[in-house]
Amino acid sequence: MATTLGSPRFALLLAIIGFISFSLVSYIYISTIPTDASPVVKKYDHHGEKFLAYLPHSGLSNQRTELENALLLASYLNRTLVVPPAFLGKMQGWHNGDSMNQNLNDKTEPQPWWYQCHDKKASSHGPCNARSNYLSVPWDFLHESMANLDIPMRHIQHFSMENVQKWLTLDDDEIYNYQDTSVYSWKVCDRPKSKCPKGYDGKGHQYDTQWTVGDLRKIPHTLIQVQGIFGANRIGVTGREHVIKRSTIRTALAYRNPLLDAVTENIVNELGGKHNFLAIHVRMGDWQFLGAVRKNLAINIKFLENELAKMGCNETSTPQCPNPPKIYLATDAKNPRKNENLAPLFERFPNTAIINDFQHLLVPLEKTKEIAQPPQKSVLRFMFPIIDSMVPANAKAFNGTNGSTYSKYIERLHKVYKPTKYVAAS
Repeated sequence: MATTLGSPRFALLLAIIGFISFSLVSYIYISTIPTDASPVVKKYDHHGEKFLAYLPHSGLSNQRTELENALLLASYLNRTLVVPPAFLGKMQGWHNGDSMNQNLNDKTEPQPWWYQCHDKKASSHGPCNARSNYLSVPWDFLHESMANLDIPMRHIQHFSMENVQKWLTLDDDEIYNYQDTSVYSWKVCDRPKSKCPKGYDGKGHQYDTQWTVGDLRKIPHTLIQVQGIFGANRIGVTGREHVIKRSTIRTALAYRNPLLDAVTENIVNELGGKHNFLAIHVRMGDWQFLGAVRKNLAINIKFLENELAKMGCNETSTPQCPNPPKIYLATDAKNPRKNENLAPLFERFPNTAIINDFQHLLVPLEKTKEIAQPPQKSVLRFMFPIIDSMVPANAKAFNGTNGSTYSKYIERLHKVYKPTKYVAAS
């Protein structure tokens, strides 16, 4: 059959020629596009605002010290603090190089299945029921009073140096990135350089470098990115203004949250009400505390005996003390009543209460799942240490473990909570 102008075969031939021509033109066009081209990101104008960021590490108590230091330094430098999330559970300690940054990115980078877990119609099987060894929540969930500080903050959940840079739309030359050489790589003196002492902090830590606030204020970069910022005396505090600022920050970093407060109040009421019970903290988890646990326990038992004697009480009811105060033990021991190191306490005070006795009052804490990452079937095990510090902070008297930052924090909470209400249920 001949191919004529109006025949179907002619129309098919034209279509084939057209397709080949279009493909050739498209190939030539696409091949001229640079292979390293990336989407254009609109740069944000910060209008002169400058930022400070740091990399958190270690347990929650140490992370809080880092946050306190960062807030204090940000206030000295008049910079906005980029706030990472708080990590509950297992958290990597300080490391040099990029491992801390990579660990933070791995822990906070959203995964596709996270969002499926919040869909009530989605399957409840698979990774949604995973038991990770950590949980992250925003710091202002734990400490609502942070919002009252006159220090500008930007909270970011997916946290890494790269993501902070991307989030702030900064070029490399707009970032001053200081790489630590040790966990105590630097400290800050808040006085003129001529009046600054050497880098010794009084705790046995010799810092490699000492900066003044003036040195850091001269840095022109939009973002100052440091790594670790842990250390009780790392940021110098001299002069009335700075002392008041630190005190204000510490008060704001007390646990305050309607959910946490309600659970704590219910437990406190079962112990007799605010200031109507005694509490101790025995730290055991790390080798430096485990080696001295018997000594620390003996000190705590003596403390309880002395406090009871002041009231004319012992652990049993007497005419002078018809209702002896209850005793609460906060500890990181997994099964306190079966732990041989704690046996002397339970032999001397067999009715000592622990957080496990109040499981029925802890269930509301599951609401934390709504803001926590990654999704968990249950978050209770991550919330135990928080309630385990809030409860003893409401005791009449408290004694902790020497050298424990957790005990020190309970002591601080005890002072902050003193004026608050919790009373025994009638």
